[in-house]
Amino acid sequence: MLAQTVANVNTIKQTAQDLNQAMTQLKQGIADKDQTKANGNFVNADTDKQNAYNNAVAHAEQIISGTPNANVDPQQVAQALQQVNQAKGDLNGNHNLQVAKTMQIQPLISYQT
Repeated sequence: MLAQTVANVNTIKQTAQDLNQAMTQLKQGIADKDQTKANGNFVNADTDKQNAYNNAVAHAEQIISGTPNANVDPQQVAQALQQVNQAKGDLNGNHNLQVAKTMQIQPLISYQT
């Protein structure tokens, strides 16, 4: 009986440590949210990609603050971090700006020839 109790306590302790590590990583994952939103890759991104990033960050912030549900497991936290990273990686503002520049330059090149 005691061995089972010790094993249960150790499992709970490990889960708590895993959750703490996941929460730390999630906080680090959104620490640059203001810089990201000020960056041209966000500013020039498609609206749906901006919304996806904003929603992922908002969800991460809810998890961190414990709103609306304070009971999360490490996998949920890791999934939220993955969503933030995916949404950030999907921002296409730099590409959109390059396309816009090309579209502006192309008529000038045609005019010169």
